[in-house]
Amino acid sequence: MPKVARRKKKKKILSDEDKAKAELRRKLINLFELSSFQHLSPHDNKFVDFHGRNGDIDTLFLFDNVIVICEETVTKAENLKSHILKTVDVWEVFANASKEDLFNLIKSKYPSFEEKRNPIYDPEHYKFIYLYVSSSTIKDEYKERKPWISYMTYPEIQYFLFTAGIIKKSNRFELFKFLNVEKKELGLPSSGKDNDDEYAGLLLPKTTSGYCQARYILSFLMEPDKLIEQAYVLRKQGWRKSSFAYQRLLSKKKILKLRTFLVKEKRVFVNNIIVTLPSDTRVFNAVTKQEIIAPPPGMEKVSIQLPNGIESIGIIDGQHRIYAYHEADDSADGDISRLRKKQHLLVTGIVFPSDTTDEDRAAFEAKQFYEINNNQTRLSSSLRQDIEALVEPFSRTAISKLIINNLNKLSPFEDLFEENAFHPGKKIPTTSIITNGLNRVVNHKAPDTLFSVWPNDNKARLFQNQDRSLMTQYVDFCSGEIRRIFQAFEKYAPYGYWDITRKKNGILTSTTFIAILLLLLRLIREGKPRTREYYESGFSKLNYPSIFDGDCFAKYSSSNWLSLADDIYVACFADNIIEAPSAAPPPLSSA
Repeated sequence: MPKVARRKKKKKILSDEDKAKAELRRKLINLFELSSFQHLSPHDNKFVDFHGRNGDIDTLFLFDNVIVICEETVTKAENLKSHILKTVDVWEVFANASKEDLFNLIKSKYPSFEEKRNPIYDPEHYKFIYLYVSSSTIKDEYKERKPWISYMTYPEIQYFLFTAGIIKKSNRFELFKFLNVEKKELGLPSSGKDNDDEYAGLLLPKTTSGYCQARYILSFLMEPDKLIEQAYVLRKQGWRKSSFAYQRLLSKKKILKLRTFLVKEKRVFVNNIIVTLPSDTRVFNAVTKQEIIAPPPGMEKVSIQLPNGIESIGIIDGQHRIYAYHEADDSADGDISRLRKKQHLLVTGIVFPSDTTDEDRAAFEAKQFYEINNNQTRLSSSLRQDIEALVEPFSRTAISKLIINNLNKLSPFEDLFEENAFHPGKKIPTTSIITNGLNRVVNHKAPDTLFSVWPNDNKARLFQNQDRSLMTQYVDFCSGEIRRIFQAFEKYAPYGYWDITRKKNGILTSTTFIAILLLLLRLIREGKPRTREYYESGFSKLNYPSIFDGDCFAKYSSSNWLSLADDIYVACFADNIIEAPSAAPPPLSSA
């Protein structure tokens, strides 16, 4: 009998959008699986009909009694609003339904759920998390409308993938914090889950320790597994959108070296870990059991009660020694899993008064971090700037960083400056712009700077009294002045040159930005008008690219910003005689 030729099944050709979404989902699954979560696979399709509403569940993850319902999208930022509203429309039906109904829906659509879930949990024991994942930036106004939803964008995915690639399963605690999962919500309800942890230790005198602004200075021993669960690190490249972050990323090389030491020597690290403890930490005399409100002048044996919560202890120094004990599936974890609970790390804990501001606390932490680390592994220029801005919030660097943050939200700079190493695409690094450009432009001690032309009668109070309201006004003024000259510059840039992705002869570089800032200083010094009209009349004379030897600004590399500023001045403003009254900067909210 002759064989019947089978038709070859046509391979589905994926669109660029389908490929991008598949890549986004692959990263997300990898991130969650590295962090101890299980990925649940659906039946033949993800579409659901629930309480009269049709929709789908893109991806589902399970850890113990936590279920994460995900929606992934590669929709462009300008079209995200409608996509978010459509997703929320379905999720609100999920959230308002009974846990039993949602449990049964997942059970019917995801056969692996029944296989992987722990049978001790009933439907009411589950914590449901809604996670919206986007490859594009999500505006804060969208997030604020539905705060019960967690939002993750590309930089957060890359950050968590990076940390999970180093500390593996222990990454889940930081992920819990990101997803707003509290410790009391993990596992079965327990009357003892919220109990404080108790440690024997020493209360150190503030005067001799040098930490006079602290409420308590404590020294005690703590298990590594407890520290991993309760510690957090304010990493500058992390997910927390805080101006108070100052720490470096984890080093995989350091972690591996320390794990090798633990396995080989089986000895604890003897140098102490420096942390900040929650302000509601309580301290009791070890003998009388009386709570100590006002610390005595001498050293005293005490009992320390620490609130038992996820990410409640701030690490100032020692993150690598702590995370060397991380939980993983590698060959070393057999030995390290025992050491995690058996060994104790020496901890110096600082408790601030409850009325200490986040800014003051961060400034103290950053200063300690700088003093400890700058003479060991030298800190990068960028990180030193971040720390200076925290420790000295009225310094030129602090003002310059606030201006960069302002400009990065506005045209023509929107999203051009580097804020996070994990942000996709090319960005303009800001370290050199701040050091060699902005710090000169905002200087209040030098003549002919933006401070000298700031029309504020009370401006002397800014630095004399460290007036935060005046600081905001000065930052807004500087942002407007800088923005105005760059708007005119961008208007007369050749087509396609104002493009961060341009590989050759682009003008979006640190050198160009510093040159325009130095040009602004020269125009101020010569008393030129600071109007949009004046700037445009000057920049309109730029004859791209011949005036710069046919390569636009390419020959002005690295520190040639002053030469570029001078050449632009000669080409555009040396004989520019338009006179017009100086105008106030346009509102920062205007496009």
